[in-house]
This record gives sequence, structure tokens and C-alpha cells, in this order.
Amino acid sequence: MCNAEDQISNVTKEEIFNDICVLLAGQMAKTKIAGDEAMDSGAVSDLSRASLQAYTAITNLGMDKKLGFVNLDDILSFDNYFLSKKIEKRFLIWIGEAQKRTKQIVDDKWGKIEQLALALIEKEIAENKEIDEIMGEEKISYKIPMTI
Repeated sequence: MCNAEDQISNVTKEEIFNDICVLLAGQMAKTKIAGDEAMDSGAVSDLSRASLQAYTAITNLGMDKKLGFVNLDDILSFDNYFLSKKIEKRFLIWIGEAQKRTKQIVDDKWGKIEQLALALIEKEIAENKEIDEIMGEEKISYKIPMTI
């Protein structure tokens, strides 16, 4: 979706939330396989991007349910403490909801995820057709959590 260097394109709240979930999925899958004690720094880029997207949705795009239609870019450059506690709380809610959603999807699709992982280990590359065969063509649709 976006990172610090990109212009923000026209994306929906649902797209941003789903993108955050995708970015958390690798770490979630690794934790499922190896446990929390095996957590390492491999997902740092994904976690950084997920955090930036949640923060941008809350502080710049007016997408947070509690803070409402705000863009705090200029305000925050003058006053670092303006709404900081509320922003922090809302940020943690967004990330927490994304973690819950991602865990649910990873758990629900675990068999297919393992199948795809084995195919990638064997071939290193999977074509779209192979991915579709493993994952199926089912469209997954979830409503955005009411809390965000």
C-alpha cells in the first residue's frame, strides 16, 4: 500500500486493514510453527510497513473510528504530544485487531499454507496456476472489526 517514500494512493480502510494482516502473516505463521521463543528479526520490514500503514490510517487518512476525520501531519510537527496517548491507544487497537484476524486466517488455512510452503521448498518458485490449485479460488471476505 504505502511506505514513507510513496504517495498515498486512493485506498479504502478495508484495503489498508487487509494489507496490514498480510504483512503480519509471515511472522504469525512462523510463530505457529516454532513458537514465540523462535521469534527473530526476519519480519522487521513487514512489521515496519504494517505499523506505518496503521499509523497513517489513524493520523493522516481520517480512518479511525474514535479519532474521526483528522489529518494530524502539520499539527504533530508543532506539538508532539497532541493526542499522543489517544493515537497510541488506537494504534495498538488496530494492530491487535489485525493480529487476531491474521491468526484466525492462518489457523483456518494452515493445511493449504503448509502445502504451498512444501511446493516452494521443492521448486523455489510457484506460478499463479500452482498457487490457485493449492489455495483454491475461494474469495475470502471479512468485515472490518467494529473497533477500528
